[in-house]
Amino acid sequence: RNFSFAPYDALVPTCYSDQKEYWPLNLRRLAILTKDIGQSNPHQLCHNTITVTLSTNMPLLVTDVCKPQLTLTGFAGASAPSGQMSLAAIGQCEGSIDATYYFRSNIYHVMGTGMWNDTTKSLMLDLVKNFTMETNYVFSFQVKNPNKTQ
Repeated sequence: RNFSFAPYDALVPTCYSDQKEYWPLNLRRLAILTKDIGQSNPHQLCHNTITVTLSTNMPLLVTDVCKPQLTLTGFAGASAPSGQMSLAAIGQCEGSIDATYYFRSNIYHVMGTGMWNDTTKSLMLDLVKNFTMETNYVFSFQVKNPNKTQ
């Protein structure tokens, strides 16, 4: 027996036929389009506010099955007590979104926090709200600079 598949009405040229996002089995790899990290203070032994701006090429969706987690690494020499770390919105630019309450720590489940690991000098963030693609999300956190220059 032969079967044929007739195109679905939604794929007519006036709808989604030119948008690969809606094609069946279209897969693409997640990419971080914007990954800017800046600091407020370069001096030794001073408190330093780290400001992060992120954007992705596709939405990051939080569901019962999918729970995106971001880990920021590379903060050599920075120090803060291991555990829950508060996030803030500092230095936000027009057109970006305050991402403070898009995250929470994976242990304490407090919105606007992440988990700092002072051994690995990293910040782990559990996403709790959907990220829209190609949108800048900004948040900040505070560490202490090392006692020597790097």
